[in-house]
Amino acid sequence: MEWKISLDVLAILGALFLGWLAIWIYRKTSALIELRLSPVWASRTDDIAILKIEVINRSKATVKKGHILLQILEFDAPESGELSEFIPFTEKARQLTAQQPRSWREATKVLETTIHLLPGEHIVVERLYKWQGGELIQYGLQFRAKFNALWRFLNATIFKSMEQWTTTGWFGLP
Repeated sequence: MEWKISLDVLAILGALFLGWLAIWIYRKTSALIELRLSPVWASRTDDIAILKIEVINRSKATVKKGHILLQILEFDAPESGELSEFIPFTEKARQLTAQQPRSWREATKVLETTIHLLPGEHIVVERLYKWQGGELIQYGLQFRAKFNALWRFLNATIFKSMEQWTTTGWFGLP
């Protein structure tokens, strides 16, 4: 009888240890990316905007980059005064929104030479954008991580962590 209780206690302790181990592994290997995109007009008279792009790895793991896309679209001010935060990065996604840009352009790949982000790494770049005449400019930045087959399996079945991060915003004429 005493052995049965001891084995039950050992089984419970083993299950608790394995649960703790799974959480610890998840926290050490899950990706957490922070994106920032800050537009500033080069001057009050120029039609050039400077877009400051920041990608920060807040996780404790190295994150392999799938792609980083920058989308910039120009719009006329809507009569309703309402603007959506949704920005399409593909032609297919463009069909999902009623708010149509003045002209469509495909998203641009940025930071193409970046292969992966180390823990705590903070990448900052600036890009110039020439204003094309719209009243409002919407911008978006999208980071997609590239995981190996094992992590994709664990992510689909157990962990449910993010693979893609997006930030969007609007700015107008100076």
